[in-house]
Amino acid sequence: MPSTLTRRQFALRGSAAIAATAVGLPRIAAAQEFPVKPVKVICPFGAGGLSDVLTRKMAQHLSDRLGQAFVVENRVGASGAIGLNAVASAAPDGYTIGYGSFSTLVLNPLLNPAFPFRPESALMPVAFLGEQAFALAVSPSLGVSTLPELVAKLKANPGKYNFGSPGTGLTQHILGELFKRNAGVDITHVPYQSDAQAFQAVVGEQVQMAFTNFALYRQLLDRVRIVALAAPERSAQLPNVSTFTEHGINGVDITVWHGFFSAAGVPRNAIDRIDREVQAGAGSQEMRTYYEQNGLVARPMPQQDFQRRFHDQIAAWKKIVPDLKLKLS
Repeated sequence: MPSTLTRRQFALRGSAAIAATAVGLPRIAAAQEFPVKPVKVICPFGAGGLSDVLTRKMAQHLSDRLGQAFVVENRVGASGAIGLNAVASAAPDGYTIGYGSFSTLVLNPLLNPAFPFRPESALMPVAFLGEQAFALAVSPSLGVSTLPELVAKLKANPGKYNFGSPGTGLTQHILGELFKRNAGVDITHVPYQSDAQAFQAVVGEQVQMAFTNFALYRQLLDRVRIVALAAPERSAQLPNVSTFTEHGINGVDITVWHGFFSAAGVPRNAIDRIDREVQAGAGSQEMRTYYEQNGLVARPMPQQDFQRRFHDQIAAWKKIVPDLKLKLS
């Protein structure tokens, strides 16, 4: 015969069902309400630089929009590896994110044998912040005004001239090495401590050229000559400056992206919430003004496209970097 429940058994089963439902409620609420507590945002560089200011501006926007504090913490060292390792090692819950870039997460790991983790497996791209291109600035003392004139002069004087950069292995240095290889010229790398120092070295004629973020030095551009843009297409900020590709020198077109990353395995709802608000913030008038002043482009890019670009670039540069024969100490 079918079993029947006593009144006591019915009550006990009902209580168990209610308890099970109650246990599941916090998880459901967390999924729906992210964020429910402050979010740590790690910047792997010091205060005041472009990466720090960009991180802080976007963190403030996220705080305003999502109702929880996005607290920026600077963890510097090893060309960004220390701070980004803290992001990769954090709990994959969305409450620790960090700033990363093409330089720190594509170039640095491939050049540095001691890099502490594999970005493609340890990190998840969360939101695309924007991108920037560098231009080749040369000293007027060289007596050239165009890229073809520069190449001709360098080929006529192999080993005579130098190029500066903010440091070995950074994007500006790699651009110089690509220019050397792809244009067939012989120039010597001179590393400095910052982009500003490298640019001032061109102005002061300690070196004859440098790849630089031209937007930061608008007031000094009349003291150098910008002969080419290292990007796939011309910039609206320098519309009369041609690209390397236009002159038949291919491969000198690194566009440096900036983004937020988290540890791999962060819940989809957290990624989507941050990504959606970052894209909205990048389109605001305040951020557009900041981007223009600093040579950045707020190009919309959904998280899935950013993730694909990140992995594709790592795969591509694994083939390029060994040919340059460079190592970070």
